Amino acid sequence: MEHTTEYNNTNNVKEYRDVRIIAKRILNQIPSEETHFINAVNKFISDCEYYAPEVLKGSDSWIPFTNILHIYIRSESDEWQKNIIKIYMGYE
Repeated sequence: MEHTTEYNNTNNVKEYRDVRIIAKRILNQIPSEETHFINAVNKFISDCEYYAPEVLKGSDSWIPFTNILHIYIRSESDEWQKNIIKIYMGYE
């Protein structure tokens, strides 16, 4: 999945991103009134504690997290939603 990668500027090698790190960054963007969304991301992050490091960078972790985002982000009408999508896509 392209959204799970970013380029390492030192040698232009594509590296996979750790879904737990991205989930924590996204969690900081969710407004406090979005309690169900916050709870879902917190549970996902908590579940990640039991994953092997290589799993955190693969589709076995990214697909469930992507599903959470699809449930709670239906449009890009609010600025916080746009910020989350930018983080998810690797633009920030």
